[in-house]
Amino acid sequence: MRRDIWLAAVAGMIVGSWLTLGAAQAEEPAKTPEANDPAQSASTPTPVQQPAPQAAPGDTQKTGDSPTPPEATKPVELIHPFSDRAGVLTIGNRSVQLSGIIPTDVGRMCTGSDGSSWPCGTAARTAFRMYLRGRTVDCDLPSETWQGTVTASCRYVRVDLSEWLVRFGWAEPEPGSPLAAVAEQAKQQKRGIYGDDPRKGHKSTLAPAPAKEDPLNPI
Repeated sequence: MRRDIWLAAVAGMIVGSWLTLGAAQAEEPAKTPEANDPAQSASTPTPVQQPAPQAAPGDTQKTGDSPTPPEATKPVELIHPFSDRAGVLTIGNRSVQLSGIIPTDVGRMCTGSDGSSWPCGTAARTAFRMYLRGRTVDCDLPSETWQGTVTASCRYVRVDLSEWLVRFGWAEPEPGSPLAAVAEQAKQQKRGIYGDDPRKGHKSTLAPAPAKEDPLNPI
C-alpha cells in the first residue's frame, strides 16, 4: 500500500516537471536566423552612415544668402576741383581717382623725337589743371561725404575726364580698358606723353585750341 502511494507521488513530480519545462519553452521568444547562425550574421554588411557635408574653410555664406550687391553711387558735384597729378582730382584732403586709367606720375620723364628727355608728368598735370580751372565736374560717388581716396567716373557736362586724358595722351588706359583704341590714336598722332616737349617750340600737344562756339573743347 505504501509502495503504491510512493510511486504515485513520484509520477506526479515527473509530470509537473514536464509541464513546467514546456511552459518555459513556449514563453521563450523566437531567435532570428542571424542569432542562430553566427556565420550568416557576420557576413551581413552593416549600413555605413555618410558624414554630413562640411563647409569649406572661410565659407561663411548661409543657405539662401545672396551676394553682396555693389555699392550704389550717385552724381556728386565737385566745385573747382584741384589736381596733384593727371588722373586724380582733389578736394581738400579727399581725392577721386578717375576710373579706367592709370594716373600719370608727376615725376615721369618721356623721350622726344630728338632723343632728349622731358618732364611729361609735370606737363600732364599742367594740362589737366588747365582743363579743370574754374569748372565744376560730376563724379559718381557713394556719398557726398566720402573719405580718403575713391575711384569713380567723372564728367564735365558730356566730356568724360578719363577719356579726355587718354585722347590727348596725358594718361594711359588700364589693361583691358575700352579706351585702348583711343590711346592708340594718341600714339599715332604723337600727343601728350607720346610726343615732344611742348616747351621747346614744338607744336603744342596740350590740346587743340577751343572754338568759341564749343565751350566743351579742352583748354
